[in-house]
Amino acid sequence: MTKKKNSPPTTEEMRRYLRGDMSDDDSYDFEQAASRQPHTLQWLKTIAQQESATTEWESDLADIRSRWQQERPGARVVPVIWKRVAAVAAIAITAWAIYGYYADQQGNRLFTHWLATDESYLSIRGSDEYSPALQKAMDTYYAAQYADALPLFLQLRQQEPLNGIVLQFTALAAMHTNEMSTARQALAQMQALDPQYADHGAAYWYIALLDLRDNQRDSALRSLQWLIDHSQGQWTEKALQLRKQLEAER
Repeated sequence: MTKKKNSPPTTEEMRRYLRGDMSDDDSYDFEQAASRQPHTLQWLKTIAQQESATTEWESDLADIRSRWQQERPGARVVPVIWKRVAAVAAIAITAWAIYGYYADQQGNRLFTHWLATDESYLSIRGSDEYSPALQKAMDTYYAAQYADALPLFLQLRQQEPLNGIVLQFTALAAMHTNEMSTARQALAQMQALDPQYADHGAAYWYIALLDLRDNQRDSALRSLQWLIDHSQGQWTEKALQLRKQLEAER
């Protein structure tokens, strides 16, 4: 019996072995190969002891051949239960990924919506007396040239570190140009200033928006609660509206 090493025998070869139709050499080779498959050899011995007709061996032999192939050296047989566990885990991971995707989308959507709403408010509110450099930066910002406005505000930030308007618009220009780390730094600087120099309500509001964008819902809710408890006017109204949206979309 010339067979490739470790390859399972055909069902016909197994039938010949069980009927005793193999030559001594082939029978010896067969038994040597089967001895490396303990379970397979035991099944064959069990079938050989049965008195059933050889035609009834067919399904058993086909099953033995399949199992022989699974038990060959180097083959890894994964129990069905682990396949089911893996399938359930894959479903859970997919569901979590989908949830994370939609949570991210919700945060990005709210961030974009409220930032645009704030732009409408900022563009129509009364302006203070600005220095020529600040006026240039503001004009550039309102022209929606955010990438050009940001370095202007950053330069002003170095010159006027206590100017809350400069810090606020530095953060806004940074948010529009996806420089979120710069935005957070400017807003944190606003929070550290005395309220007479910076609008703390604006700082907490924009930090809440950044947290939503970064899917940090709990942190955003804490900032909104601070606004509700300590601020007044437009910031309290906005915080209440946004918190209501978050609760409705939970």
